[in-house]
Amino acid sequence: MKDCTWWPNVFTSLLVLVGWFAVHFATLSRERRKERRETAKSAVDALNSIASDASAFHTALTFDAHEACLLRYNTEKVIRTLQRKPLNDLDLSLGRMVKLRKSITLKNIDPSIFSPQNIDSPILQDIRAATDDLVDAIEAARDSHWA
Repeated sequence: MKDCTWWPNVFTSLLVLVGWFAVHFATLSRERRKERRETAKSAVDALNSIASDASAFHTALTFDAHEACLLRYNTEKVIRTLQRKPLNDLDLSLGRMVKLRKSITLKNIDPSIFSPQNIDSPILQDIRAATDDLVDAIEAARDSHWA
C-alpha cells in the first residue's frame, strides 16, 4: 500500500495560494477604485477653485492681465485633465466642458471690454451654473462607475 499523506499538504498549499491571489486582486481593485475616486474629488476641487478665482477676477475693480492669463490657463488645464485617464472613463459631455470654458473666458476677460461685475451678475451666475453642472455630472458618473 502506497503512502498518500502528501495530498492534504498539496491541497492546503493550493488553497492558500488561491486565497492569497483572491485577496490580492480584491485589494488591488479596491485601491484602484479609491485612487479614481480621489482623482475625481481633486477635479471637483479644482473646478470649485477656478469658479472662485473667476468670481474674484470678474468682481475686481480693475483688469489684471496676469490673473486673466492664469484663469484661462487653469480652466484649460482642468478641462484637459477631465479628458485624460481615469476621468475620461466617466464619459463626461464635452458640451459641459465647453460651457464652463465659455462662461469663464468668453465675456469680460478682454481688457478693452472689462467691467467690474456684481456678485449676482449674469456672468457670475453663468459661471456658477456651469461649474455646478459639471461638478454634478462628475459626482454622478463617479458614483455610477466607481461605486
